[in-house]
Amino acid sequence: MLDNSNFAIIYSDKLKEYDLGHVLTHDRYQNFIDLFQEKFGDHSDFEVVEPPYASHEDLRLIHTEEYIHRIERYEGKDPHDTPLSPGLVRAAKLLAGAGKQAGELVQSGSFRKAFVVGGGVQHANREREKGFGVFSDVGICAENLLRNFGLQRILVIDTDAHAGDGLYEIFCTDSRVLFLSIHQDPRTVYPGKGFVHEIGDGEGTGYSINIP
Repeated sequence: MLDNSNFAIIYSDKLKEYDLGHVLTHDRYQNFIDLFQEKFGDHSDFEVVEPPYASHEDLRLIHTEEYIHRIERYEGKDPHDTPLSPGLVRAAKLLAGAGKQAGELVQSGSFRKAFVVGGGVQHANREREKGFGVFSDVGICAENLLRNFGLQRILVIDTDAHAGDGLYEIFCTDSRVLFLSIHQDPRTVYPGKGFVHEIGDGEGTGYSINIP
């Protein structure tokens, strides 16, 4: 155990680079961590953990080589040239690394639970960025546990108002992952997906559950 802590709060000040001028502004993350430290900063059950950046091999757990190279080309560009600014790409790698780390910390027994501040990318799929999501931290976490830690089954629960279409597309043919999404009526909100009849494909049929 790390300092006998039961709960890892995975967060980095580097997320301040992640500011799109909308609901995902860095202030949202900073406000959370400030409140957390005010209320629980001295509590022995909690520990703030600095996440690593996802490596190229980490990203390949889920994303295609072509997609990764396309996104990485934006890392050195001026932010005024493209919506995918260097800060956003670096922050996306940080969140992806945090997601992978969260699963490893729990599976290794270092912590009982882990929470990633700013994590939960649900719209990006294997080869496309969507809905302000670039790399699938949840997908990378799940695939890493299945591939490298011997897990045979994973349950992913998504309770965002928007259906997790990216996660569905990633795992819809995978019977190792049960994906449950509880969300707003897809007829009324982005991405217009997540209907009850979307239950997976092939070997993954029946392993995706959408509850609008």
